Amino acid sequence: MTYDVVFNRDVANFIVQAEFKKFVADTAVDGVNRVLAENKEKLSADYKIMKHIQCKGHGGKPQLMTVRVETDNELLNNMDMNKQETKLQKDINKGRQSHLEKEAAEAQAKKEGDAAQLEADLGEESEKSSDEERPTGIV
Repeated sequence: MTYDVVFNRDVANFIVQAEFKKFVADTAVDGVNRVLAENKEKLSADYKIMKHIQCKGHGGKPQLMTVRVETDNELLNNMDMNKQETKLQKDINKGRQSHLEKEAAEAQAKKEGDAAQLEADLGEESEKSSDEERPTGIV
């Protein structure tokens, strides 16, 4: 069986010390034992802290975990946090959208400029051809 144990993100700054790392691991085992006590089970306190193990994603560091808490506010309880955007996400999306709009405007301006240049080139050629003398007869 696997159990997820959540600690405050500031704890990660302190687990570089071996004694504190052991304290955190003991606290996690104790917390799991409290949950298992409801079913009259117990987790062995015999464990080994693995070294050189990297987490998936985020450069091998553990990622933050969202914990949902029930409140008295029904509006907050019914809110889906996966559909909410943070301020940073909103800023990134806004910047991305403005960048895409700018690129589209530049592409449209270039397209219109190319079309105007082509028309101008065709107009010059037609003026030149009407001014030139045309040979008469068979050459």
